[in-house]
Amino acid sequence: MENTKGKLQQIQYWQGALAKHWDIEAELSCLDGEYDLNFLAQTDEDQGYILKVMRPGCETWLVDMQVKAFEHIAERNPQVPCPRVIRSVGQEALLHLADENGKERLVWVLNRLPGRCYAHAKPKSAALIHEVGVVLGGSALALADFQHEGLERDFKWNLMLASWIKDQLSCITDPARRKIIETIATDFARLEPALKKLEVQAIHNDANDYNILVTGVLNEPCHVSGLIDLGDICAAAHVCDLAIAAAYIVLDYDAPEAALAALVAGYHEAYPLTATEVDMIWPLLRARLA
Repeated sequence: MENTKGKLQQIQYWQGALAKHWDIEAELSCLDGEYDLNFLAQTDEDQGYILKVMRPGCETWLVDMQVKAFEHIAERNPQVPCPRVIRSVGQEALLHLADENGKERLVWVLNRLPGRCYAHAKPKSAALIHEVGVVLGGSALALADFQHEGLERDFKWNLMLASWIKDQLSCITDPARRKIIETIATDFARLEPALKKLEVQAIHNDANDYNILVTGVLNEPCHVSGLIDLGDICAAAHVCDLAIAAAYIVLDYDAPEAALAALVAGYHEAYPLTATEVDMIWPLLRARLA
């Protein structure tokens, strides 16, 4: 009961903050979030927004980088269905606000995109997968000249740095499963010198099946309606962006080779790949899963 009361008070508090600082009168409901508070804000005009309240202590550069990257994509290629940053009444993209307990939080607002997660979409046709490739390629091309000091991140989700897995193999107790990962680690080691020679740029870096939105119901064809969540954005070769998305796309498809071909064709259409980069997709895909 106390939990419910506290949650209601929290919602009411941030509802007031949204009205005061963004002049948006809306009903809030909680969305999932691993570390941060995320709210769906629904207005009487049936407009939707996402209010993002970052965890206490979240570093400003991380959110600033996401905000600026979304705005950069919107400027370079407005056809890419990424969320738009909604500025406050003072025309600020990011605010430092005290929460209901007096702790400072970084707070920002995005418009809500239509659709549901790709993970829940059925059927996943080759045409839809091709479209995912086009959207991802378009976003990567838009980010090709994006600069931010936070892009040089040293963290395990940068696929350029996947060699860290070879030192963690002891955590896999099943010999057969460990052998699979050992093979993948060996393949990545062979690939790494050529990978390091590729130019790096800002990439989404986490186009998994929950960060891609699609529309279409019943017998209607599905279409990509959103590419969300730049929380893992970093500097890497752009083929890594494609390989990361592919790692999730092929897992949920009866004919994984056909799915991969459709995705790569769509990406190549928007952001051409070299033969060297194409040869890297499969080992990079496996490295992501490893």
